[in-house]
Amino acid sequence: MIRFVQKRDGRIVPFEKEKITRAIERAGNETHEFGRETAEYLTNIVVQELIEETEPVNIEVIQNKIEEILMRKGFYQTAKAFIIYREKRRELRELRKHLNIPELFDAYIGEETWEVHENANIDYSIQGLKAYITGK
Repeated sequence: MIRFVQKRDGRIVPFEKEKITRAIERAGNETHEFGRETAEYLTNIVVQELIEETEPVNIEVIQNKIEEILMRKGFYQTAKAFIIYREKRRELRELRKHLNIPELFDAYIGEETWEVHENANIDYSIQGLKAYITGK
């Protein structure tokens, strides 16, 4: 039985089988290939095959196994949707890492930079934040 998962940031968290089921179910719903019952069946296969992995099981290993099982069981469109979703999430993580969003918000709201003071035409707003971030 899997007890722990290693997240991308290195944290070790308790394993939650339901998270795998939800991810598979969402992908199946998106492609209309299957619903909850099949997602639960596929989850059981994923978990059974992951038992051999060393704990904590890395999230990437879990997601790779989901892709493998989806393809092996003939759900090619769902596997493709899952792969595309993973890639979009990876791109978003990279963007967040490079932008350092929390730091930008703090700088904008806290008026930590001269740009906020100098731009008297733009008050604190979504547009002002957008202009501030675009200038970074």
